[in-house]
Amino acid sequence: MLIEAKGLRGGYGQKGILHGIDLRLEAGRIIALIGPNGSGKSTLLRLLAGHLQHEGSLDWLGRSDWPRQELARTVGYLPQFPSFEDEQSVGDVLRLGRIPHLGAFGFESPADTASVRNVASLLELAELLDRPMRELSGGQRQRVFIGRCLAQEPKILLLDEPTSALDLKHQAELAGLLRRLAAERQLGIVLACHDLNL
Repeated sequence: MLIEAKGLRGGYGQKGILHGIDLRLEAGRIIALIGPNGSGKSTLLRLLAGHLQHEGSLDWLGRSDWPRQELARTVGYLPQFPSFEDEQSVGDVLRLGRIPHLGAFGFESPADTASVRNVASLLELAELLDRPMRELSGGQRQRVFIGRCLAQEPKILLLDEPTSALDLKHQAELAGLLRRLAAERQLGIVLACHDLNL
């Protein structure tokens, strides 16, 4: 079991938003969280990513006591509104996904470089690696942010509205890619979405 939550409760500060959530995510599976804006989808993803304090039981791969860096190698999280610095290139943002894997001195290894190149190829970003993020379309940026998550080589992907800013063609391609990654890499994926067609 990749994620197992029982009686999960949490929110922001003293304000509880979610109460009594039970969830099980198995390798190779995709769970879609569907609901209107403000229903708690993003909050649940942040809880599952370990970004918010919670009550109840929450285990990743059978453990609840993960050091932050280890959890970052295991769980890839794409927020609904990811950000970037104006001077960053596509390659810079993809390399951020490798931070949990860097050694004590922060040097990139050949494995880090290969991971970034593989992800860039997978998402049709290879020709954009040197392009500044500010010059990309919204859909291209979204693919870069998804690539940053994939560069982590996680076992669990938590994606908040991953198709926002993508045109219909790239939405369909992303859906197919996520299904393929779940099956081939035995990833567990939880994604928040309000698009019933997707």
